[in-house]
Amino acid sequence: METTQAAGSSPNRRRFRIVDQAFQYKYSLMVAAFGAVISLSYGTMVYLAHYEVQQEISEYCGPKGAEVMNQHSSTIVQFALAGTVLISLLLMAFGMIATHRIAGPIFVMTRYLGALAEGRIPSMRPLRKNDELKGLYGSLENYVKSMQRRETDEATKLDAAIEKLSASALSPSAKEAFDILQAVRAQKLVVTQNSAQGSAPKAA
Repeated sequence: METTQAAGSSPNRRRFRIVDQAFQYKYSLMVAAFGAVISLSYGTMVYLAHYEVQQEISEYCGPKGAEVMNQHSSTIVQFALAGTVLISLLLMAFGMIATHRIAGPIFVMTRYLGALAEGRIPSMRPLRKNDELKGLYGSLENYVKSMQRRETDEATKLDAAIEKLSASALSPSAKEAFDILQAVRAQKLVVTQNSAQGSAPKAA
């Protein structure tokens, strides 16, 4: 195995970006649509109530009074539509931020799992303060740390075995096995050194 190396900015300085478009847009639009339905329902009730009042006033105030009320009705409709659009946009922005706190950790963990699948040990960095899924992330982090400890322990045992074998005369077959042990030890040495010095993969 080898550690994941990454170049770029410090892991503590992360820009907001969409890491899972399907997930984040889906749920952000659902939140925005929910807010729009509520706003339109409320605006419709207000308009209907106002329309009933307008009909009653037109009977007592005549055409001029009805004209003034029509103007007020148009203003109410405009405010209701503007409010609906504004609330929908605000809710969509809120949805993007909320889903990012879930999609971001998933994105990071997916990259770490990909590194593990390729035979590399990633050097993990902590999640952001407001990120979700910290329990799951902590379990993955513990697994990676245990893997690093296992690699270090196996390297130490290989050192001891190589030292004992190198002190004795070896047959050709034993010499071949000895060379294999040395190659495995060299590989584990690279892993343990790089995993301690490497930086985390660039994340969202």
